[in-house]
Amino acid sequence: MSAEPRRPSNPLLKKGVSSAARDAPLPDERASLPLQNRLKASAENSALNVMAMLRELLEDFRNQDRFFKYKALIIALWVGLSSTGMAVAWPSGGAGSLGARIVVEYPGEHLIIIIKNDSNEPWHDATMLVNGLYQGSAPLVEPGERFTMTPRQLMGKNGSLAPVDLRAEEVVLRTRHGKAVVLSHGEPRAQ
Repeated sequence: MSAEPRRPSNPLLKKGVSSAARDAPLPDERASLPLQNRLKASAENSALNVMAMLRELLEDFRNQDRFFKYKALIIALWVGLSSTGMAVAWPSGGAGSLGARIVVEYPGEHLIIIIKNDSNEPWHDATMLVNGLYQGSAPLVEPGERFTMTPRQLMGKNGSLAPVDLRAEEVVLRTRHGKAVVLSHGEPRAQ
């Protein structure tokens, strides 16, 4: 038996195996593009990556057994119903939600702010914030009662009194049950 030299299975292959790695990296074509085009290309790449991940998640979900899908459905329904209940029960923060009606008067050039509780519920820990700087409070305002403040009753954050010639541009009413902007840009808010 004579030893014949081995012939390659592909006669066109004359050299040995070579690496597919590049000797030097390719130049980055995006570096020469304007910023707007580079941002657009990056956004497209990110969007395509997100789509690929979502596709993989969907495929993984499809490959799960029936009981896993039931558990996922129960959790999704619970989250949906809970968030819907929270959204419905959350106070809107509008003036009508507290039943507040404001009257701003300047008799003798001095400010008097009166907020009437037109709701059927008492306001606990009521605070009136004027122009975002001065505030006054009352522990309880019963339905039908008035919450009245003058500059001599409004205190600043550093403990100083409000100026006597204060003009009310914005008044916010806060209670335990929510808050309402009752005066904005010097005009009462519609109920």
